[in-house]
Amino acid sequence: MESKQTSEYKSDDDKFAKGISISEEKNDPEEQNRAEEKESRIDGQDLIQKVCDFYFDDEPLQNILEHWAVENSKGFSPLDTEYSLEQMTLFEEFRTLLESKLESHVLSLGASIETLHNEISRDTSKSFYSGNTLVEVINASVNFKNFHNMMCDARAGEFIW
Repeated sequence: MESKQTSEYKSDDDKFAKGISISEEKNDPEEQNRAEEKESRIDGQDLIQKVCDFYFDDEPLQNILEHWAVENSKGFSPLDTEYSLEQMTLFEEFRTLLESKLESHVLSLGASIETLHNEISRDTSKSFYSGNTLVEVINASVNFKNFHNMMCDARAGEFIW
């Protein structure tokens, strides 16, 4: 038994060729949500730039990190020759805090962490707003020695993000 085709067009390509919007014809809410999400997504270079701007210039982020560092800096000294378990635990807390703030920001831009990772891996330039720069500064901030120095500065009242 042959199935009857309810549309005079055999495929979406036929509809496109006739100037008919495929999305207009479909009333599926999930389909519309996917189309809206796709339209609202941020492009790769813009995503990297917005994450860099957030990382370097977002005052609320800086205030959160400074408050956290000052509150947790009492066990750090520039004279430390060995690092304590408490310092390593605080380092992990700091990394988790920073990662969660970055992830929340990326999601607020309508992108995913996976998208950010993909864009970073594609962008190998050395410009300020590049994937390379973003990776280098994030890696520097989550390097234990740099973290230790930051915490010593926070203890001395000289926190700089």
